[in-house]
Amino acid sequence: MTNLPWWLRVTDQSLTYYEVKVLGEPAPWAVYTRRGAPSANFLACQVWQEQIRAAVIEKYGRPMLMGPVTLEAVFHRTLRNPPKTAAAYQRRCLAEIVRPPDVTNLTKAAEDALKGVLIKDDGQVIKVTGQKRFVPQGGKPWTWLAVAVVDPRWLETSALEETECGGELPNSGVLE
Repeated sequence: MTNLPWWLRVTDQSLTYYEVKVLGEPAPWAVYTRRGAPSANFLACQVWQEQIRAAVIEKYGRPMLMGPVTLEAVFHRTLRNPPKTAAAYQRRCLAEIVRPPDVTNLTKAAEDALKGVLIKDDGQVIKVTGQKRFVPQGGKPWTWLAVAVVDPRWLETSALEETECGGELPNSGVLE
């Protein structure tokens, strides 16, 4: 086994890879209730999660992965009230990309949708990568999801020693 840090050892060391393209506007994870009734955001999230489940079942059936997996997600969203010119559209995309919904809640909604269809439990996900993007002007929203099964041989027990137990972590990019 190589002496690479644990976060590099689990990268690209998969046995099986599942990917799916889901059409429709991505919806972030949302709190269930507002004043005793399901919130509009929660209902939108449920609809989007059903679209994810349907796309996975149509392409793969229900393989129900049991071991550790990684999740990659790219959320292609539409810009509300888009400007008419391409230059203004691009400027607006740059301003809007840092506004809600945050990529964490989008990824959580996608992860929850995969539970019971592709993975048994979201606790199996050991690595998550997510991106927010806007579709080109006039484009349709969609999401790309990829789940990779991690080869258990690449998960060494020494990985535990390299986290908060005193080992090295990746450089966060923060100046010291």
